[in-house]
Amino acid sequence: MLVVEYRLVSYEYFLDYLQPYELPALLEAIPYADRPQWEQTRLKIFSTASMFSKKELTTHDIMQFPWDGEDEHDTTPPTDAELKRLKETAQKFNPAND
Repeated sequence: MLVVEYRLVSYEYFLDYLQPYELPALLEAIPYADRPQWEQTRLKIFSTASMFSKKELTTHDIMQFPWDGEDEHDTTPPTDAELKRLKETAQKFNPAND
């Protein structure tokens, strides 16, 4: 019921539709369920504290969270081999675009 309490899914979905294979992913998401509220709180405190601080602050100076430092997006460009593999895979699904 933690999944429902953290509002990751509705009661109806949890009781009627949730498949067993979905549960581990939902349980892993619990620590991040309140992330937007915590980020908003950190930003509010940062904006207030930076007005009264003589040194330059960052938001990470105010509060640190478990998700800080996690890279949300992989920004490394794909290699030529990966591009070739992806193009070949795409051709299998849409051969009309030769």
